[in-house]
Amino acid sequence: MIRRFTSIALVALVSISFSGCSSATKPAAERVAPGTTIFGAPIDPIALQYAGGPAGAGKADVESSTTAAATTLPPVDSVPLLTFPSSTEAATTAAPASPSPTLPVPPTLAATVPAVAVTRPVAVTVPAAPATVVAVVTKARPVIQPKPPRTTVTPVAPSATQPPSPTVPPSPTVPPAATQPPSPSFKVEKVRVAGSTCRPAQQGKTAPTKQKQSVECQKVGGKWKWQLVPAATAAPVLTASSPAAVPGFDGKTISLAIIGTSTNPTWSNISRAISAAFEARVATINRRGGIGGKYPIKLIVRDANYDPAVTLTELNATKDQVVGFGSILGTPSTERVLDTLKQDQLLASPASQEARWGLETNLLPIFNSYQVQAINAVSYYVDQVPRSTVCSVSVAGSFGDAGREGFNFAAQDLGAKVGTTLTMAPTDTNPAPILGQLRAAGCQGVMVTVTPIQLLNLVMGPARAGIPFRWISMGASFSDRLITSQTSLVFEQTVWVVGDGPVWGEGTSQLAAELVAADQKYWTENPDIGLTYGFAQAKVWEAVLERAVARNDLSRAGVLTAAREVSTVDLSGMGSPTDYSAAQRLSAPQASLFAVDGSYRNSLRMLAPNYASPSAARFRVTSAR
Repeated sequence: MIRRFTSIALVALVSISFSGCSSATKPAAERVAPGTTIFGAPIDPIALQYAGGPAGAGKADVESSTTAAATTLPPVDSVPLLTFPSSTEAATTAAPASPSPTLPVPPTLAATVPAVAVTRPVAVTVPAAPATVVAVVTKARPVIQPKPPRTTVTPVAPSATQPPSPTVPPSPTVPPAATQPPSPSFKVEKVRVAGSTCRPAQQGKTAPTKQKQSVECQKVGGKWKWQLVPAATAAPVLTASSPAAVPGFDGKTISLAIIGTSTNPTWSNISRAISAAFEARVATINRRGGIGGKYPIKLIVRDANYDPAVTLTELNATKDQVVGFGSILGTPSTERVLDTLKQDQLLASPASQEARWGLETNLLPIFNSYQVQAINAVSYYVDQVPRSTVCSVSVAGSFGDAGREGFNFAAQDLGAKVGTTLTMAPTDTNPAPILGQLRAAGCQGVMVTVTPIQLLNLVMGPARAGIPFRWISMGASFSDRLITSQTSLVFEQTVWVVGDGPVWGEGTSQLAAELVAADQKYWTENPDIGLTYGFAQAKVWEAVLERAVARNDLSRAGVLTAAREVSTVDLSGMGSPTDYSAAQRLSAPQASLFAVDGSYRNSLRMLAPNYASPSAARFRVTSAR
């Protein structure tokens, strides 16, 4: 008897960039073993410092595991349309279906499905730690055999660009206690008095008092005041060649925060991959001595469960412990915390590719934008199938808005024939009304910016009804977990994916080596597109921090200034570069097109690398939608 889905923890992609994976072929009979949890994935406890989590999160031991219920996929043509858990964004009502006859569409692409093993690990939950920050290191267990060849990371030599420490002679007329220099990032004209007013720009700065103690500029009750620093915790006097101690930097270690999720069933896999790659890059930096060869980086990871309100709470709880935020997961969460980032002069890198992030000086966007991806995807399809009818389906919310904006721009710029543009509520997993309207409009190529759950229903729905649209999926709408022995043939025949970066194994060797060196072997066996994203975010932050240390200023204002002084960052071929010194920090107008192919480890092979259409080059973003 065929079992229906009883528990499906679909691990999807956040609105993020993209890469495929290398071949790993096995007999077709092994693709989905009986009792395998298809959409589950283990939470690989990352060797970072987890500090707290969303209200209501489990508090069990970090190394404990909970195995999701095993499921077996029924034959595709024997079951009704699948339904899944919903997204967390605000819902809108999908348009009603319009009955119409079936219109002719182009023939499907004939494809023979290569046999491949798809071994899915078990899903577990990593709860938040107690209030005290505790380092947790758990080795992941490889699940795919044989293991890829182990490669080693050649440590990078310490930076030789730091200026030597100048010798500061003591004053011949002033006692040594009065000659201790204040923070090198601002000049103290006179000694300070505890409780007196200071400026926001002096936040985190220290200064001497008449009693030979130190005061620090802090925000108290909404006002900036000099607060007495207890003698037992007062920062040591620094030379002019060392950055002053500030929130997130104690004179020895630089702290960064990552706000993601290891508990949200939709976005946990991508988030954990981002954190794993970020940690691996940080481990490489620390092995060579740290930033500037002498300041190691510490990461603090918070779980916000992909909830914008919880993200803001976690940001406020950690902002005084870090110099900035290495990664913040999701467009809605980034939108929610942006005002706080501006008010507190904080720098953050969003794990989101909304084009408008290039206009915000408090953000470090990476890779190409959703808009550029959609523009290039539509342009590529129209090049391949001239005079065809193109349509768009997007999920309600900021992610769907970005994809629809790119589609509309491309269609107008190309003069393409548009059938219809449709919107699905995030909670809508019934594709029938959407499919009916696509059929009525004569759609042939359909750009989809939806959740992976919705993509699965859309693709498999018309396959059973004999309507082979060419689906062009946004990178964040696709997941390797969608590809099974029951779904791969239809996906390979009807789905393209647009994103950024190379095929895994063809240009990702440095990232893979760093993951192995950081004891993150699980991710080299089960690569996820979040790995390239986390690696790139860490590389950009590395460049910013190197610049800030060279300027001897790790204050919030100093980090923001350093970010504006960085031009392009070498991302080791992982994705499109961004010029951070430009007024509008827009990525190169290019994208990579992938074909779904189950014989590749991440089910994707390159179709058109670095495709840059004239339409994408003409796209410009404004401050308002």
